[in-house]
Amino acid sequence: MARTNLLRLLALSIMLGWPLGSRAATRIWTGALNTNWAAARNWSNNVAPKAGDTLVFPPGVARLDTWNQLASAFEEVRLEGAYTVGGSPIKTRLLTATSTSGFLRLQAGIQFQPDGGLGGVHGMELLGPVSIAGDTAVGGLEPTVISGTVSGSGRLLSFGGTSLRQTNSYTGGTVVHTNSNVTLEFAGTLGATNAPVEIRQGGQLTVRNSRTISQPIIIGGFGGRGLGNAVFAEGPAKFLEPFTISSTARIGTAPSSTASLTLAGAAPAAGVADPLLIKSGVGRMSLMSRTNQFLVPLQIAQGDFELLPATPTPRASLFGGPVFHRSLTVGSTTNRLPVFCDVVLPRSSGTGPLLPNFVFGTESVVTVLSNATLIAGPRQQGLGNPLILDGGTVLLIDYTNDPRPGPAGEHAGEIRITGRVESAFEGWLNVTNGVVVRSTNNAPIRFGGSRAPQITAADCKLSGDQLTLDGVRARFAGSSPNTLRNLTLVRGELSLGKVPAAVAAAQTNIIGSDSPADGTALLRSLGQFQFPPQAHVEIKATGKLVCTNSTSLGQVVLAGGKAEVANVSVSRLHLASDSELTFTAVSAASHSLSVNTLGQVDNGVRARVIFPAQTLSGTPILLLKLAGTNLIPQRFAGLPQDLALTNRGSVYRVNYRGGDGNDLVLDKVELPPTPAPPLRVVRHGTESVTVTWPESAAACELQVLELFGPASTWNRVIVPPAVNGEFSFTISPLPGQPTAFYRLNCP
Repeated sequence: MARTNLLRLLALSIMLGWPLGSRAATRIWTGALNTNWAAARNWSNNVAPKAGDTLVFPPGVARLDTWNQLASAFEEVRLEGAYTVGGSPIKTRLLTATSTSGFLRLQAGIQFQPDGGLGGVHGMELLGPVSIAGDTAVGGLEPTVISGTVSGSGRLLSFGGTSLRQTNSYTGGTVVHTNSNVTLEFAGTLGATNAPVEIRQGGQLTVRNSRTISQPIIIGGFGGRGLGNAVFAEGPAKFLEPFTISSTARIGTAPSSTASLTLAGAAPAAGVADPLLIKSGVGRMSLMSRTNQFLVPLQIAQGDFELLPATPTPRASLFGGPVFHRSLTVGSTTNRLPVFCDVVLPRSSGTGPLLPNFVFGTESVVTVLSNATLIAGPRQQGLGNPLILDGGTVLLIDYTNDPRPGPAGEHAGEIRITGRVESAFEGWLNVTNGVVVRSTNNAPIRFGGSRAPQITAADCKLSGDQLTLDGVRARFAGSSPNTLRNLTLVRGELSLGKVPAAVAAAQTNIIGSDSPADGTALLRSLGQFQFPPQAHVEIKATGKLVCTNSTSLGQVVLAGGKAEVANVSVSRLHLASDSELTFTAVSAASHSLSVNTLGQVDNGVRARVIFPAQTLSGTPILLLKLAGTNLIPQRFAGLPQDLALTNRGSVYRVNYRGGDGNDLVLDKVELPPTPAPPLRVVRHGTESVTVTWPESAAACELQVLELFGPASTWNRVIVPPAVNGEFSFTISPLPGQPTAFYRLNCP
């Protein structure tokens, strides 16, 4: 066993870079006299140790309690048994423990000489003060717990598990090597303020309890333990200095309600381009406002994400938040980590919310992945360049107690919709300088809806000067009024909710394009909405307008496109050639399309009528109602004067001089009653009888009258579909049934 431990220690020494040999003498402890290190009779050959010697405490010695009274500095102190050491601080370059008896606890302090270190096979705890004069390695096959304070000008190099439990003051900094973990417990700190902490590829810093870390953190890549976190918080961990990132790195939190991370920004190491910083774990990550500068891409893969106001800070200065100069990704692209991501904004007690905002640089890209939500507060200036929604949600909050007027979120860049599941915008989006919403695969997006209980959000409201939708299936589901002045739908589908007429400036809204290669564009009404009378709505060749719910559209130009209307009013209508107008017949009390001023109507305009599923009431059915006395100058192709149309047994005739004399209506034609065709009867003995009649009498129905008493009535009989041009029904009366009569009743 002793040989095995020596081999393990040899491997550890190679890993730590310790010299494998020394010219100093080796002194072996016997404990023959007492516990005193200074007594010569306690050592082999009765020779007391001298400076530079290697002291070996072998296993199998009866006296394991020892007491150091030597002031000399040794090359190495090697504990091969379950020894205890008290007395004066041990001055040594190397401290190793190969005891097979388990964890060792040393009461005496340790003063490490330059380029020294310690390591243990079964781990150890240093209870006394520790001083490091140069680079000092802490390794071992089991964790090393340093319960005493660490001081000195040296640098602490962790090669294994290292726990720091006191307020330390060493100034050389800390290096966490590959497959190593430094844990801050209780009051543990990472040395003096501003002493750098370097976490190399595969290393991890774990923070327990509530700790504030003032040292700058340099991260070289993924961690090597747990979920691979370079920084892992098991309690509230607050970092006052920005992280420096040299490679893709992950930071995370434990699955605890108290675990959280608070950051002050991140920047790439010199010569490194855009290393990614990933936040994992369900605990919350917070960003301190105003001073935060994120110069690296950041992905929030798990957990809540919030902005913190700097305190004490006047309320008026809280609206400049963390600056993201590169990308911000909310959500996870893998199935390995569940996503619980919401950006949560704090509120102050009694005075409403204190909501600093994100600030995005000109090169920043913001991505919100599926099952994740990005929430921004009042006067959010921009949402990335571009903003990418891959099935995620953006919630823009507009609180009534915002001390400054105006909408919640302002955005002037491109919005890309890439997810195959529906993305969403909720809150108030103010578009400035022309926002383009573009889809890469006909992805859906919804504007409007409700949010989590802690955030009271109204339906989505759009305001601003220009919004362009390209290849997007978008829905404005809310009932809140929008003040968007200009809309361009290049291709895709837009379902629109409510747009008020109270807009001062004229609008230009373009649906579709002149090129078939651009694909089709569809504007559909979800409910009652209106453009102001001065608004210009142009439906181009690839565009289509479907409005069926008491909609007001302003000035409409059907420029080669299609329109399907019911209960729609326009202030002015221009119909260009190759356009198609579809009237959905409503009733005599309403209209399909009402036009205040009919402009030019070119040749080649097609029109058709579609009927609803229910039976129409009243006559005539009003299709196109014109104000004033002007007549429709051209007959529509496909809908000539006196064209007969049938619906559910009724016949209507097209009339361009109906209503007030200049309206397009459907006059119902009163037809004479259809004589009932004779029933052909075939008897089958005395058991049954079959009646048949021609399929041409489909409007007729077979009825039965059963003589139960004086109140008996004729009732409809359900018959099978016609076969070979005839309807057929077999009557099989049972003994004891009342007398029954059958007839064929025709309208």
